[in-house]
Amino acid sequence: MKKAITIILLYIMMLSLAACGGNSVDRALQGTWIAGGDEIYVTLTFKNGNVTAQTFMNGQVLSDMTKSGTYQIDEERIILDYDDGTKGNIDYTMEGDMLKLDGLERAR
Repeated sequence: MKKAITIILLYIMMLSLAACGGNSVDRALQGTWIAGGDEIYVTLTFKNGNVTAQTFMNGQVLSDMTKSGTYQIDEERIILDYDDGTKGNIDYTMEGDMLKLDGLERAR
């Protein structure tokens, strides 16, 4: 009986660790990322499965170019699915705890 309980507990612990490991990219992704230059740039904000993209010109948000939607993470890219029907992909690499998105850097 003790052996069976031990095996069940080990199985539950392995499932919990697998679930946590799979979310490391998502945890590192949370927050705002930026691409572009000083005058025109785009921000992508990721939070709990949702993404908001905003375009700025000279520090002012261009409201007609703001998009919201959802994202999914696969093995090599982040798939963006906006509410207006447009889609996008961002390639990423994960080096230890450091997430790198192609063409984007973490906003400060």
